[in-house]
Amino acid sequence: MADPNQISELMEGAVDDLKLEVLMCVTQQCPDKVAWPTAELGPPPPLYFDAGMFVHEPSMATAKALLDTLRVTPPTPFAEQDFLNMFFRDQYKPIPLVYNLVPAMLWWHPENVQLDKVKVVHYRAPESKPWRYTGKEANMDREDIKMLVKKWWAIYNDESLDFSKSKLPPFGSSLRARALTSVRQNVPAVATLAASWAAAGVVASAANPAICFAFYAIFIVSIAVVMIALRDN
Repeated sequence: MADPNQISELMEGAVDDLKLEVLMCVTQQCPDKVAWPTAELGPPPPLYFDAGMFVHEPSMATAKALLDTLRVTPPTPFAEQDFLNMFFRDQYKPIPLVYNLVPAMLWWHPENVQLDKVKVVHYRAPESKPWRYTGKEANMDREDIKMLVKKWWAIYNDESLDFSKSKLPPFGSSLRARALTSVRQNVPAVATLAASWAAAGVVASAANPAICFAFYAIFIVSIAVVMIALRDN
């Protein structure tokens, strides 16, 4: 469990941006057990999330609003993370630890962690990242940390998850196959459509030869698609 002594350690010396972020994360996880140091830093800030694990519902309107706001927002120490916190401050809801376990929670708030139920691990601290892990830094020699690092490497080295070696057909081939399947299932409709384009081209030819050529080209393509579908059927 986090205690006042750990907070005091963070408060030693100047409180830089990184220390401030850690303080915010720690005190917000268990406000009933670890209080924000109001005497030293004033009133506690609003809820703040680490954007390394962030879920939202995509929306074109939201995307436009994000870009419009970004253009008039000055730079901040934590770049996109600060910006996302500012933009979503009235909508943000914390992700449960089971889907966003930061390794430091294992020693800051172990009473809140059910390690056997964790689905997503957020290797936030540089020394906890598996590809940088040495086990020499503070708390990195813990057995639970070693286990999480080992699991990451097991997934990374699992060849069944390496889609660069998969036998899936290229996107173009897959798209062609789906298109041909659709045509085979609707040959009369496609043929009727092709004939309609041809008729429209004849009618339009009197007004503009260029339009006639365009309709004729569409007619030829439609017929070609129908012939390929019937040949492959």
